[in-house]
Amino acid sequence: MWTVLLGGNLNLSITMTFVSTLAALATIPLWLFTLGKTILEGTNIVIPYSNILISLASLTIPIGLGLLIQRYFPKVASRSKKILAPICIIMIIGIIILASVANSYMFYMLTWQMVIAASLSVWTGFIAGALASMVFRFPTSDMVAVAVETGIQNSGIAFVLLSYTLKPPVSEMASVVPVAASIITPIPLFVIYCYQRFRNCCFKTDKLELQAINAKKSVDTSSVKGFDNLAQQSDINY
Repeated sequence: MWTVLLGGNLNLSITMTFVSTLAALATIPLWLFTLGKTILEGTNIVIPYSNILISLASLTIPIGLGLLIQRYFPKVASRSKKILAPICIIMIIGIIILASVANSYMFYMLTWQMVIAASLSVWTGFIAGALASMVFRFPTSDMVAVAVETGIQNSGIAFVLLSYTLKPPVSEMASVVPVAASIITPIPLFVIYCYQRFRNCCFKTDKLELQAINAKKSVDTSSVKGFDNLAQQSDINY
């Protein structure tokens, strides 16, 4: 959704999401049974394979439907593109509100260290993705997609993993960080989106003013040429 709002490459974003989710089937167990084994020592580690597969299905099925619509109903697809950005905004606002209300009790367990850790985990991902894209000289749309996909975390998998692995209330306490990360994630993206909208409005105003000036100049030039032609015609007649 953020890739669409920020003008990124949607195809690249979807591809990165699919590949990262598919890779999670192997990378999550790898982490849990190496570094995670030390952190979660003495617990029964449960890997949420079903949730990962559901994430893959929730990604691939809508993509398949979208391709079919674009193939057989191109008019519907073109109209849908026009309302895509407003729908994304509504969904983002709804997700933030619902997540905040559903997990409101976790705000009481938040500390400034958790907020900083969650912020760094997400925001450094944005920066790393953007810098890597700049190094490889990706176009702006690709850079936006890479930065967004690198920074945004799948907090749902982390939440389910902690819920099944740890016992209450430890699981709820451990889930504070991924929940905080999911709430903090939109902040820099929203700031960038507002900046883009403001810049586009200013640029549009400047462009309209420039067009008006050019139109006025063309009218003045035409008038001068008209007077010159009349003067030349008068001289000839004289």
